[in-house]
Amino acid sequence: MAIFNTTYLTGIRTKITNDVASAKFKVGETLYKASIQTKSVADDTITIVLECSGMPSGNQTITEIFLYDSNGAIIASKVESVLKAANQACVFFKFKIPIKEV
Repeated sequence: MAIFNTTYLTGIRTKITNDVASAKFKVGETLYKASIQTKSVADDTITIVLECSGMPSGNQTITEIFLYDSNGAIIASKVESVLKAANQACVFFKFKIPIKEV
């Protein structure tokens, strides 16, 4: 049985999406700025696509991704272990965050 109004939940998803102002990724102990490529809401899921580039050349392992609001507070983070090979210029990440009533 649903408690929240569908329009209200859509508004919450949109607010969270709009609140994402920046992103960073971690390689070793260093944080690098990621570029937000797209932010969208479809059905009950927020999707954010990031481009992670600018890290040192050679093989690098991205170990964590962070999404921040405009005040610099962490909205969400995800532990990863993704290798950027020496011949790659960047790595793309897709965050899919479902927000639904259960």
